[in-house]
Amino acid sequence: MIAAHSPFGTTRAGTRARLLPSASKWPASLGAPIKAAATAILVAIFLGAVPTLAAPADDGQTAAARNWVLYQGRLATLVTPDDSNDLATAPTRFVYIGQAAACNLAVRWADGGTTAVTITALSPGVFHPIQIKRVMATNTTCTVIMAVY
Repeated sequence: MIAAHSPFGTTRAGTRARLLPSASKWPASLGAPIKAAATAILVAIFLGAVPTLAAPADDGQTAAARNWVLYQGRLATLVTPDDSNDLATAPTRFVYIGQAAACNLAVRWADGGTTAVTITALSPGVFHPIQIKRVMATNTTCTVIMAVY
């Protein structure tokens, strides 16, 4: 059998090559940092570190099925801009603009107090990940607004 030597370890005819160099071939200064980084990546991959959140107990799910991925919509309502009343359900997870052209949306942020902020040139046809509690009639030029919770 013929052996081939490379910085990535020794391979023999008919065997698979190693994907990573053997630790003895790495410069000593790189050994520990590479090993630590590789270990952290493998732990994250094999333990399935996906951000999840426990769903509320009143969602009709069993306890075993009560985890869901963050930032998914579960309810949507059309919004009528109003300068004096907050949304019936607040805060939003997303705001969807369903018209053909860019527009302006004046809002009060979920944690922003009483100050209204106008978001200009908001792209249509996009789920914007913003948390708001009110859509203001003043300075809002968007006509089809959907709040997603």
